[in-house]
Amino acid sequence: MDFSKQKHFLETFGYLVAPGLLKEDMPWIEKAFEAALQERGAAHDRTKRTGYVAFVDQSERLCTLLDHPGVEALLSGLLGENFNYIMSDGNCFVGDTHWHIDGAQWGGLSFFLKVGVYLDPVTRDTGCLRTIPGAHRVDYAPGWNNVQARDSLFDPDGPNPAMERWGIDQRDMPSVAMESQPGDVVMFRLNMLHAAFGGSDRRRMFSLVCCPHCETEEEVRLLETCITKYRLHPSYELPRDVMRKTASPRRMRHLQQVLEIETRLLAQAPQEARAL
Repeated sequence: MDFSKQKHFLETFGYLVAPGLLKEDMPWIEKAFEAALQERGAAHDRTKRTGYVAFVDQSERLCTLLDHPGVEALLSGLLGENFNYIMSDGNCFVGDTHWHIDGAQWGGLSFFLKVGVYLDPVTRDTGCLRTIPGAHRVDYAPGWNNVQARDSLFDPDGPNPAMERWGIDQRDMPSVAMESQPGDVVMFRLNMLHAAFGGSDRRRMFSLVCCPHCETEEEVRLLETCITKYRLHPSYELPRDVMRKTASPRRMRHLQQVLEIETRLLAQAPQEARAL
């Protein structure tokens, strides 16, 4: 299948929605999600976000999403046939989030793609993901800096910075509401400004982080940074890496480069590699 139009849209605007890609799979996905939550053993008290690193990686059934023909075809079309799978997270969100950038403290985030699945219907006013189209582009306007833009919006302990700067509430920032139904797949570049407003106190969502296969030294450096920040986080629990242990040869194609870099980093400096 030709994904050239979707790839061009993603490159231009920084986000993409694949409606209904997992619609037929949602019954088993929901069961596997809830089972993975129970296995973690922490109850969601509905007052603050509950989130786990390596959430998908430690559920044998959820790991098969990387084998899903539709998911693999889409990511291959967007990132290349030998795309890398890096890590996952699983969440129960509560209420609003501020505008923010995932991993804003380290560079090159436009190289990485976050692939999210909401298990509950979400709309503009009930917690769907909002993005500012094109905000991932650091090349098109001299002086544009995503982190500076983020900092002008995000101050959880102070007054509303958007109100002070532009006279509007954060939820009124010009943006696209990526409304979705269970089974839709939403994607955005990691350096995209994003937020959610009006959500319930148990808004379920999990995501996968992927990138193209690294070909240059700079791309390898970016992946090393990502691995250090995410995969080598103590909560990853490497001995329970079900994703790797249950991988087919086809899935291993998307894991191999990441595992090789991870192994090298740990061998070079185990403690430093795990430092956050």
